[in-house]
Amino acid sequence: MRAVRIRLGLSLRSVAARAGVDPAQLSRIERGESQLTVDVLYRLATALELHVLVRELEPHLPRKR
Repeated sequence: MRAVRIRLGLSLRSVAARAGVDPAQLSRIERGESQLTVDVLYRLATALELHVLVRELEPHLPRKR
């Protein structure tokens, strides 16, 4: 996650804001200190424009009622 973010020239705070997660949480995720839910991974993949990953995750998201 961190490598992609840096390669795209994005700050941790900007990706966190785009994904709707706390910057501290994203920092812990990047350091491997926090586990991801499918929902958070989907939001981060969307924020980083990882379209292939987004498509792969969509079927695994909880359906809204």
